[in-house]
Amino acid sequence: MIEKVKFIPLTDDVMFKETFGRFQNILLIERFLEQYFHLPKGSLRKKVIVKMESTLEKGKYKDKNSRGDILLYLDDKIINLEVYRVFNKDSLDKSVFYSNRISGTSLESGAEYNELKPFISINIVEKVEGLELSDEVISNYKYQNHERELTDKMEIVIIRLDKLKEIPYNVGEDEFKTTLRFIGAETQEKRDYYAEKGGEYLMSVNYFLNGFMDDEYCNTMFTMENKIKETGRAEGKIEGKTERNIEIAKSMLKKSDIDYVSEITGLSKRKLKKLKNEIQKKEITV
Repeated sequence: MIEKVKFIPLTDDVMFKETFGRFQNILLIERFLEQYFHLPKGSLRKKVIVKMESTLEKGKYKDKNSRGDILLYLDDKIINLEVYRVFNKDSLDKSVFYSNRISGTSLESGAEYNELKPFISINIVEKVEGLELSDEVISNYKYQNHERELTDKMEIVIIRLDKLKEIPYNVGEDEFKTTLRFIGAETQEKRDYYAEKGGEYLMSVNYFLNGFMDDEYCNTMFTMENKIKETGRAEGKIEGKTERNIEIAKSMLKKSDIDYVSEITGLSKRKLKKLKNEIQKKEITV
């Protein structure tokens, strides 16, 4: 039986890590970093390694002991990705401590200190308390003496969802801000809206979050994108009916290419081409 799962915001610590920390969602991670660093789409394909400091087990969502920091390894830098409902002095101290510890332990025995890769701690924050931080949506902090930068090896980034929410959404805003709005969405309706505006990566994750899973998975959070694939392929074997995946495909084909939609839904490229033609004819008629 398919059920709609209870809405849980992505600013929830466990939910965020289960969404962004899974290798199966690597396309979402790659695109997130491309957006942040203003890189062309696809430039980080297969160039990001995702590691969890402590492995998230296939436990129930309420098992709060299953948590871990999301570490992202690129050729030229290491990134720690965190989310906070409230960011305060303790949170800042934690971020500084993690930055130093993780960066230091990444250096192999016998290596020179100048071989350390730059380390960036990206903190997505829902609310700030007790700190005088920039009012900008994204602010970067480095180790420096007055205006002179001491090192380019360490950087703490604060992304303020509260400040983004003060800016009205406009169709056509940059993709990264839409992704941040998706993460900070406080209702299912808003998350659905930003997923549609954000494109295929957000849409594929949102289909899972919306409840396209059976009872076995309703309280277990893992393998977002793969669950959609498995559901699609399994349904394809049941009396040849894939009604739900056809509806998913119709939505995705408006923004995604046929190869990607086929991978996510399990529908054949031939069937998807036919669907796309039907959609285009309908739009012309209207």
